[in-house]
Amino acid sequence: MKKILIADDHSIVRLGASIIINEKFKNTEIINATTIEEVYNNLRDSKFDLLLLDINMPGGNNIKVVKEMLDLQSDLKILIFSSYDENIYALRYIEAGAAGFLNKNTAMEELANAIQSIQDRGRYMSDAIKDLYVQKLTTNKSTLDKANPLFKLSNREMDVAKH
Repeated sequence: MKKILIADDHSIVRLGASIIINEKFKNTEIINATTIEEVYNNLRDSKFDLLLLDINMPGGNNIKVVKEMLDLQSDLKILIFSSYDENIYALRYIEAGAAGFLNKNTAMEELANAIQSIQDRGRYMSDAIKDLYVQKLTTNKSTLDKANPLFKLSNREMDVAKH
């Protein structure tokens, strides 16, 4: 990784992520954004290798921002970094084009592992997300919907439910 944009409205999260990234990935330039508007402006002005994106930011709390950001930089890798439940949201964001989904409650070293995985393989999935993906591929949709009724909702309905 050469240039990383960290987008989070909490300064402590940005600082912590920056420290972890700087320890693991030498010679990496880190830019911070505190609003979705700043993210879009940065993506228009400069090329980034990775976007570490908190989806629970004002103006950015929906799945469509992933597509919009990829429209600005098609080869951008987006790692969703969120406190939202990965069992409910991860696959939706990955299917929308994100390279991975990492819950903020995960151990600090997992952030470095996720970034390394994206750098090496272009994707990151935790074991829980891999299990969900396999379950989705191998399970009848109606059985999956019965297991968790939130799976029935469209992406737009999920955005509304979050609010």
